[in-house]
Amino acid sequence: MPSDLPFVNSAYGDNHDRAVMTSLSREEFVAAAASSNVENALAHRLFVIGGGPDAVYQALIDVAMDGEADILERCVSRLGDGLDRFLEYTFAEPGYDRETLLARLALGCLRPIEEAFVSKHLLFNFLAKKDANGRIMSSTPVLSRVILRRGRQGWHVFEDCLKALASSDYSTAHALAANVDRTAPHLRAFCGIVDILVSLKMKNQTGLLGIDWTRIRITGQQLLDQDIPLLQHRPWVETLTRWARVIYREAVAPETGRPQLDTLTVRAAESDIHELLVFSMFVYLNRVRQSAAHADLVQAIVSLPEAILQALAAAHCGIDFKNAPENLPALDYNRFFGAQSDFRLPRAGSKMELTSLLVVVPALMSYLLAPERRPADLCEPTKIRPLQQKLVDRLRNPSAHGYCDFTESDAKELVKLCTKWLNAMAVLAGHESAASLPVMLAEPSIESLSSLLYGGEGDAI
Repeated sequence: MPSDLPFVNSAYGDNHDRAVMTSLSREEFVAAAASSNVENALAHRLFVIGGGPDAVYQALIDVAMDGEADILERCVSRLGDGLDRFLEYTFAEPGYDRETLLARLALGCLRPIEEAFVSKHLLFNFLAKKDANGRIMSSTPVLSRVILRRGRQGWHVFEDCLKALASSDYSTAHALAANVDRTAPHLRAFCGIVDILVSLKMKNQTGLLGIDWTRIRITGQQLLDQDIPLLQHRPWVETLTRWARVIYREAVAPETGRPQLDTLTVRAAESDIHELLVFSMFVYLNRVRQSAAHADLVQAIVSLPEAILQALAAAHCGIDFKNAPENLPALDYNRFFGAQSDFRLPRAGSKMELTSLLVVVPALMSYLLAPERRPADLCEPTKIRPLQQKLVDRLRNPSAHGYCDFTESDAKELVKLCTKWLNAMAVLAGHESAASLPVMLAEPSIESLSSLLYGGEGDAI
C-alpha cells in the first residue's frame, strides 16, 4: 500500500518508549478509500462498521472494491487468523478467563469489573468503544464475529442463530435463541425478535393463517413493557403486537376457541385490519408456496381467493358477505359470470358464497371505483369469467376431484392469482404491492440483527 496512507501503527526511533497510535479518523479512512476508488457514500458507511486494528479498515476497503454483497462476512474470512493472533497478544496476561471476557466484549455485556479492566487497557480504542448509553462493546462487528467463532463457552450460539436465520432454518434459530443466557437487555431484544420472526415464518397448527399470534403477543408485550432497546425494530414489534392483541380479543370464535379469518375480513374497511389481512395472507402464501408439494399447496391456499374477495367486499363495496344486501345496484352481472345460464343475485340476508362473491365484487368494484383505480385482475370481465370454472367447479368441488388430482400447473396458477389479488388490495390501500407494506419493509434483516448484537449500523451494509 502507498506509504502516504494511514495504515501503519508503528513508532520508529531509538528512544525505546512504547507508543500507541490513535485510531483512524473518519477523514483519514475516507481519503484512503477514495484513493482505492471506493465511492464516498460507501466509504462513510464502511467507517461506521470499522474499528480495531488498521488491518480491519484496510480489509473493508479491499473487499468493498469487489462488490458490496456480504462485506462483513468476507472481511471476517479474510482477517480471522490475523485477528485471532491480535487478540491472543493483546490479552496474554494470566489471571482471568480470556475467552469468556472476549465473548462478553463481543456481545456488549461486560460485567462492571470487566468494564473497568477493558477500559484501562492500553489498546482500548482498538478493542472496544462505548455506545450512546455508555455500554462497552467490541470496536467493530468484524472483531465480534471473529471472537464468537472461536467457539468457546457456548457464546457462538448467537452467531449460529444468525446463520440459521440467513438460511431460513427457523426451527434451528428458535432452538438456539430459546436456550441462550439472555444476560443483557440487547441480548433479550435479539432473542425476542428472533422469537417473533420464527412465529411468523414457521407453521403453527392453531394460529390464524399458520402464524403463532399468541407467541407474538406475549413476546412483543414483554419486549415493549420492559423497555428493551429495540432500536429501529420497535415500530415493527409494536405493529405486530397490536395485531396479535386484536386477533386475541376479536378474532377468536367462542365455539371453537380458535381464531377465524372471516371475523376480520368483514372488517376490512378499517385500514389497520385491512393491512393486517394483506400482511397475514401474503406471509402465509409465501410460506406454503416454498414448502408444500403442489397437491398440498392447492389444498393449503384453495380458500384464500374467497377470503380476499370477502375483504374486498367489505373494503370497497360496503358488503358484509355474511349478510347479502337487499338491494344491489342494477348492473350487468352476467359480464363477470362464467356459466352459460344467467347469474342469480344472492338472497338478501344470506351468506354470500364464492360463486356470488366472484361476480358481485368485481362488478361492484368496476362500478364504484374510478377507471384509473380499477385493478385489471379484479375488474376485467375476461379475467374473471374463467375463474368460475377454475375456482368453483374444479378447485372448490371436492366431490369432483381429490387434491391429488391437481397438477403443478394448477398450483402455480392459484399462487399467481392470489399474489395478483393481494397486490391489488395493497395498491388500492396506497402501497406499491403487498411486499411493500411498511411492516414488510421493516422486517429485521440479518444485518440489522447483527448490529443489535455487535453494535454499529448494521443496515448500512
